[in-house]
Amino acid sequence: MGITKQFFDSYNRLSSSVQKRTFDVLETFGTDARRAGSKLEKLKKSASGNTYSIRVDQANRIILGKTGSEDLFVALYVAHHDDAYDWAESHKFETNLTTGTIQIFRTVESATPIVVHTTSPVTTTEKAIFEALSDEDLFKLSVPMEWVPRILQLKSLNELETLENTLPTDTFEALSLIASGENFLDVLDLFNFVPKTPDEHLEPSETVFKPNLGRDIHVPHNIEELTRILEKPLGLWRVFLHPSQEAVVKTNWRGPVRISGGPGTGKTVCALHRVKQILDTHPAARVLFTSFDKFLALDLKVLLSTIISPEEMRRVEAISIDDWAQKTVKKLGIDYTVSSFSEERDFDIWNQLRSKYDVDFSPRFLAEEYGAVILENMVQSVQDYMRVKRIGRGTRLTGSERAALWPLFEEFSDIIKNRGTLFSARAYKHLVDALDSNQLGREFTHIVVDECQDFSGSALRLLSKLPPPDAPQIFLVGDLNQRIRSFKYSFVAMGLSIRGRSKTLKINYRTSRAVYKRAIAIRYGITEDHDESLDGTASLFEGSPPTVNAFPTESDEFNQFFDWLKTERENLADEEICVVTRTIGQLQVLQTRLIAKGISTYQIRGNVFDHTAIPGLRLSTIHRIKGLEFSAVAILNANRQSIPRTGLLENCADEAAKDDAKTRETNAMFVAMTRTRGNLWISGSPDLTNLLS
Repeated sequence: MGITKQFFDSYNRLSSSVQKRTFDVLETFGTDARRAGSKLEKLKKSASGNTYSIRVDQANRIILGKTGSEDLFVALYVAHHDDAYDWAESHKFETNLTTGTIQIFRTVESATPIVVHTTSPVTTTEKAIFEALSDEDLFKLSVPMEWVPRILQLKSLNELETLENTLPTDTFEALSLIASGENFLDVLDLFNFVPKTPDEHLEPSETVFKPNLGRDIHVPHNIEELTRILEKPLGLWRVFLHPSQEAVVKTNWRGPVRISGGPGTGKTVCALHRVKQILDTHPAARVLFTSFDKFLALDLKVLLSTIISPEEMRRVEAISIDDWAQKTVKKLGIDYTVSSFSEERDFDIWNQLRSKYDVDFSPRFLAEEYGAVILENMVQSVQDYMRVKRIGRGTRLTGSERAALWPLFEEFSDIIKNRGTLFSARAYKHLVDALDSNQLGREFTHIVVDECQDFSGSALRLLSKLPPPDAPQIFLVGDLNQRIRSFKYSFVAMGLSIRGRSKTLKINYRTSRAVYKRAIAIRYGITEDHDESLDGTASLFEGSPPTVNAFPTESDEFNQFFDWLKTERENLADEEICVVTRTIGQLQVLQTRLIAKGISTYQIRGNVFDHTAIPGLRLSTIHRIKGLEFSAVAILNANRQSIPRTGLLENCADEAAKDDAKTRETNAMFVAMTRTRGNLWISGSPDLTNLLS
């Protein structure tokens, strides 16, 4: 039994009691079609000759489609019987004669005329947007034959967008990419369509090749999976993968692999489904699913639990790398608190040591040198320090200067050790040594890493050692343009040779073109350091341009923002709106003002997963919003002294450190802007952040 996106949408509109009866009918039909035979009726007035109905109760019907020679039934729609039959008369369920893809789409006759409703300027040209494509090209893109003439008449992206719920999903997405400027052959390859030449078109009665299930159809492995899908509120991404996503998830990679891509392209989706794929295909597998941040790791654990069973969940450890290191070093008899090193912490210690050893370098420089050079390279002696390459450090050091600094660094290490703290990098080194000496067993067969761009080199070096050395099964996802921590390294140098096993996702499902363009302009407009290209990433819808306003006073800013918020709340639930600031202090002031206006709020921080069942307008800092998404996002107090934070830049030891800090602040702003699906408000004082100027 298969299910479709259209069925999900219609099922979610039913009352809970009707949902329960619908599920019972599907379960019975899926396990014993003969028992349900008396309820199965072939439809005479449907748009396709292979559709049926099943009675849910006196008032409601399920519409089913049959895939011909495969004898697979697919649940297409469920509703009140009149609505269900009307849907069947206006929608086709058939195999595309060119590509062999099974598709669901609205008939041309039943489709409404194209009327564009948008608050953004409609980009209309005198020429059709697909004038460069032939009928045969559209057939290869799996456009239903009856829709080809109408597609060729489209004059704008806005007109195409009105067909999103009319055309098959994969067809609509392919056309959107081409309309956005992507190459026809690249799109054809991306979607893995199987085109046939005109004289190889199938007759309706022929079954020359096996049909492909399109993007709109999913076949659960068993009744337990169907139960999980229908019982839990879920996004469609949890079931319906794009072909490019499915390819990276299901490929039998022989070695470490890295999946990159811009915001909203589904990297985390791929990581989640990769875990599921491993569990499905390797019965003895044990998976470490990790991220650099404990809160992100908790988010991943909750999301993963919605697509795998409790039994499968017991074969996965979803945990941050530091939390895993903390509990594992204790097995080695090392009873210290594992803590990430922070350049902004222990300022008083650095200042005291600077005075004690009479060195001219600033406390910030000393902290950066210790973190980036001493810790990351596991420097153990002055001889090591003399030899180590200080890649990325802007200030040169002579041999005598290094010799003078070494006793200072040794004493800092002793102070931290006496405090009962073990920095993460040192914990990783203990674990690597224990693995190399077989003092520690390898408990994981597979490693899946989310947000790999924010892992330190020493963390990646540890991860490279965790799976069996003869088949290092490591799956990393991340985007260097979203890097918010000061780590740079070569994957190869960390023991992760990903050459030939690196893929980039290109379709942005979350963020509108209007918002994405503005975010890209910020990301590429401030610094030469692009890390990796975002060229070729395309959004599937235009959306409204972001609102960016400067106000003379904070009061004016808040009042105008509140007017925007009232408008958004007329159409969206509070849980779909997130208001963002750079610092927690700014967020607390904002929360007080919103509560005074009678607005219930929920601050996303600490170890509380952003569960949609918790009521309230979402509040977040720029850094905590990472990994989440909303229908509308507002970024307030975007002032020059806040983003980038003035104190952060002023404390940088040299220009290289300052440039890196600017890049990370830019990335954080880029991440926050792209958390919205379309509506974005940015405001501040007349001295708006230079990221927006």
